[in-house]
Amino acid sequence: MIDALIGWIGELAASVRERYAVDPYVFLALSAVCAPPFYYALYRLARALRNDRRAVARWSLLFLAATVIPYLYVLVFGRNLPWWVYGVLAVAVGMSVQQLAGKLRAGRSRTPPDQPSPEKPSPEKPASERSVATRISGAALSIGAITVVIKLVSLGSTILVASFFGTSDDMDAYLIAFLIPQLCITVICGAFSSALIPTYVQVRQQHGDGQAQELFSRVMFFAAALLLVVAGCFALLLPYVLPVLASNFHADKLALAKLLSYFLIPAIVIKGVSVIYGSVLNADERFSLVAAAPALVPLATIAFLLLWPAPATRIYALAIGATVGMFGELVVLGAALKRRGMALLPRRRRSSAASRQVVAQYVPMAAGALMMSATTVVDRAMAAALPAGSVASLGYGERFVSVILQVVSGAIATAVLPFFSKLSDDRNWTELRSVLRVYSRWILLSTAVAAGSLVVLSEALIGFVLERGTFSGGDTVLVGRIQAVYALQIPFYVCGMMFVRVISSLKANQILLVGSFLNLTINVALNYLFMRIWGVVGIALSTVCVYLFSCVFVMLMGYRILHRTQRGGLPEPGARRQ
Repeated sequence: MIDALIGWIGELAASVRERYAVDPYVFLALSAVCAPPFYYALYRLARALRNDRRAVARWSLLFLAATVIPYLYVLVFGRNLPWWVYGVLAVAVGMSVQQLAGKLRAGRSRTPPDQPSPEKPSPEKPASERSVATRISGAALSIGAITVVIKLVSLGSTILVASFFGTSDDMDAYLIAFLIPQLCITVICGAFSSALIPTYVQVRQQHGDGQAQELFSRVMFFAAALLLVVAGCFALLLPYVLPVLASNFHADKLALAKLLSYFLIPAIVIKGVSVIYGSVLNADERFSLVAAAPALVPLATIAFLLLWPAPATRIYALAIGATVGMFGELVVLGAALKRRGMALLPRRRRSSAASRQVVAQYVPMAAGALMMSATTVVDRAMAAALPAGSVASLGYGERFVSVILQVVSGAIATAVLPFFSKLSDDRNWTELRSVLRVYSRWILLSTAVAAGSLVVLSEALIGFVLERGTFSGGDTVLVGRIQAVYALQIPFYVCGMMFVRVISSLKANQILLVGSFLNLTINVALNYLFMRIWGVVGIALSTVCVYLFSCVFVMLMGYRILHRTQRGGLPEPGARRQ
């Protein structure tokens, strides 16, 4: 059955290439992404025809847009566009003009031109909501702007790395060596950030800075012990784990990956402590320094690459530079906390209700983050079974997409969690719901434009930035395809991350564990299927499908938890707990 499905998809891709003269990977990926809104709009359109005729035009436009978006790619880059697409575009434009004209007529009928309407106070949002929305926007823009500068520095590092190593065996070995440390950092530290900030904000607002310091010290002791244990276990198990992850590596390549892994082990502890320091600073709305400190990592990497004396062993400069840069980040954030009067060293104290709450939220969050981060490990490990250079091609293909995700998603997720936590602690559900609704619409619209632009410009961007040194024209074509497919995940990833923060602020991280398990299962299944059809490009398409499902899941769960919490008899906006 699977072979028959693979054969059918292969025939479909071949027919798309022959009929429209476009890349079938991009066309089929666009079609897959547009399928959920297509069927959802069709369902809502059927309901609107029966219950609410006023909503027919809105859902009709969404239905038509989801229908023609894949063919707009053909219109720009291909040939033989079906005639019916022009008809659909004409209908969509006509409906848009009709709606606009109707709104203009309605506006004129409400205010006759010869009779000025009496001034009425326009309904305004409550001051607290305007303040929250403004502060979130300001924080997100500040973090985003700083992150853009850092990513420009990282871009210089990426160009330098591509020029020195290309898609060589050394680069494959480094990427595999960095997998487990990166997984440990993401799981342990990211989970602590999401578990600590809501409780830290709650304790500080209700009991003051002294109790917040006590909570921080307890959590730091637990985190430091956990980081040291994980780093030690990784060092002991490395000879057994690495051959499984890099099953297709020859002996010399595997030995290099093993040695690079030992250079990167200290990064687990260093980066872990840095993330916890940064979480406390973010909870105090000190976003700028936390956003700027990671610039030390690419700067140190560039310095070590340029100053390394022996070209044959330059790959070690990449690992050492990353570790040194993370240590510099730790020093900067620790100094900022020290200036605020915080005690930095962990202290062993008896557990409190707040610290137990952090641990209770951390365990499901860490397990969920482990399974979600395992998708990256699975992707790289399955790519290692493909022809040589596939791991490096996959890494380069996701590099620019990850920049957009880190700038946009990182800025929004970092900014909203402290504010969502405060609204949750205040039981201000109506305001939380309002801010969430506005930002989700804005995020989906703006990131869809960014994703479409990157799809169109993918190959040209890769060629302009990376095609030099050992990075060849054939590498540009393959990596461009991978990047074009990866770009389709951007709207789903960013919007889903905001709803993840909502769930964390409501202290319901156990829901994320279920979603992460489903994501990992879907990722493994789709990787196996798609890589047999499209090779390494299929792994990128599998990632897009995973984040589409994840976005829908966390959105439904977030609204469901918020609805159940609001119906549970809790106070309305502004009513703090006594």
